Amino acid sequence: MFDNLGDFGLLINVMSGGGNKGNIFPEDDAIDLRNGANYIPYKVTDARRLSKVVVFVQTGKKKDWYWQMPDGTKIKQDNF
Repeated sequence: MFDNLGDFGLLINVMSGGGNKGNIFPEDDAIDLRNGANYIPYKVTDARRLSKVVVFVQTGKKKDWYWQMPDGTKIKQDNF
């Protein structure tokens, strides 16, 4: 039915009202999954639910991708 978790996440997001703020599955989390993330760290999801801007940086090799948090810290995805 769904090729990846991101597609399923977008469906859940729309059914929950869409967007990021307060959503059970923030739209940007679903998009990150569609763009190749293997998982979304809880700190990223929590920040997005609070309407904070978190950027998924996909430069270089996949092992180098990270999330740039609103306070400037980086969260790497270590389990590729």
